Amino acid sequence: FAIRALNTVGKGEFTEMFGPVRTLSDQPTNVAELEILNVTHTTASFVFRLPWNAGSRITTVKFEIARVDGPLADHQRHPETKEPHPHLNSREWCVEVADC
Repeated sequence: FAIRALNTVGKGEFTEMFGPVRTLSDQPTNVAELEILNVTHTTASFVFRLPWNAGSRITTVKFEIARVDGPLADHQRHPETKEPHPHLNSREWCVEVADC
């Protein structure tokens, strides 16, 4: 960009071009942790706050869910390794954010 002065006498000359100027990322930062409201044997309820949007509307929120503990039925384990099946270990859950 370039700058020039303006006063009651008139306009000055433009400065030499300055740049490039780098702006902050559009990617949201500083996501707050989830607040867990209720947990049962089969469900969990939680709330979260969307981060500051850095000037671009947030359209989708992606949750990465990881299994950390709890009993499994035999059909939920790999037959050889006895580890939980991969789809039980971690999942991604995308939620479209409604216009508020």
